Amino acid sequence: MAYAANQNAGGLETLTTLATGDLVIVGDVDDSNRAKAITKANLVADLADETQTLTNKTISGASNTISGLTIGSQVTGASTALTDTAAIAYVADTDASLMGVYIDEDNMASNSATKFPSQQSVKAYVDASGGSSPLTTKGDLYTYKAADTRLPVGTNGQVLIADSAEATGLKWGAAGTGDVSKVGTPATTQVGVWTGDGTIAGSGFLSYDGITLGVTGTVNSSALTASELVITDSSKNLVSAPVATYPSLTELTYVKGVTSAIQGQVDLKAPIASPTFTGTVSGITATMVGLGNVDNTSNATERAATATLTNKRITQRVSTEASSATPTINTDNVDAHSITALAAAITSFTTNLSGTPTNFQKLVIRIKDDGTARAITWGASFEARGVALPTTTVISKVLTVGFIYDTVSSKWGCVASAQEA
Repeated sequence: MAYAANQNAGGLETLTTLATGDLVIVGDVDDSNRAKAITKANLVADLADETQTLTNKTISGASNTISGLTIGSQVTGASTALTDTAAIAYVADTDASLMGVYIDEDNMASNSATKFPSQQSVKAYVDASGGSSPLTTKGDLYTYKAADTRLPVGTNGQVLIADSAEATGLKWGAAGTGDVSKVGTPATTQVGVWTGDGTIAGSGFLSYDGITLGVTGTVNSSALTASELVITDSSKNLVSAPVATYPSLTELTYVKGVTSAIQGQVDLKAPIASPTFTGTVSGITATMVGLGNVDNTSNATERAATATLTNKRITQRVSTEASSATPTINTDNVDAHSITALAAAITSFTTNLSGTPTNFQKLVIRIKDDGTARAITWGASFEARGVALPTTTVISKVLTVGFIYDTVSSKWGCVASAQEA
């Protein structure tokens, strides 16, 4: 390319007609090495035939190829020099597929220890190898038999038990069905007690908060009272039962030896008040029951016997009613009958007459009306025996009639009739 140079008085030379991208080479100031302009294209051609050393340089551009490059031990992690006899191509950091340590293998069949897989192949392998969980229900367990599988959750209260007979080697079962491994060196009949140093050892007693439990069957508590029963309070705590309210040990000895329900035995005993006995009662004397002067004479014998009453009064048995057209009289129960305010005519004394009278039995009937004279009809069971049967009352006056029974005629004979004056 043409140029113009002007040298000034100080030995400086001015270049003219330079184009954008041209370089200026400065040499000796003699005519043969004068400064000259070289184009960019000429410089690249000249450098291609020369060996260049790049130190801490950056190569930029859309595409650059470096041939015949030897990479020595300066590469981190390289145990020997790596030589690319062809070319090392620049690869953008968004695509690793051109790198020799990269594989895209969904089944990971090569099993390489020096190469890395793509994100897609990792996902495909995980999905194909059980990445989809078989669990479906809260509490399910992830386990294995021929492949990853689901062990359904057990029922409430069950525990997980190892069982080689199961396909997965596990099963749910009731607590307590398995063996318990020993910890420490417990002896026969001892219990496991936490010793406080991280172990469980055998002991003949359990002690906690003032209560000592003996394995041989003893229980000791400072909260209990000696020789009193032990019961539970409203909070289900063990407490002593005070003898002021509950039986003492002495009182309990009273029922020692009872072989059946006490209430059933008591029910078979006669009560003190109004007892009822069955069968033959023996061994009781008149004196025991306060009847020392009573002999064992039957009622029939007593009634048939002749007795003399001296200075004794026989109280008459009396029945009373205010008014009735057919008065009610039971001669087995009464000796006299009183009608106090007769308000209607008596149509028959026989209709409601009952009883089995004896010969010469006495009966007195007293009648008073309610202020109006009332007619009286006696009926077939009554007859006149020396005195006529009265047929009416006198207003507000008492009428008294006496009868004696006759077993021959089976009638009550009227022997007396008195009208109040």
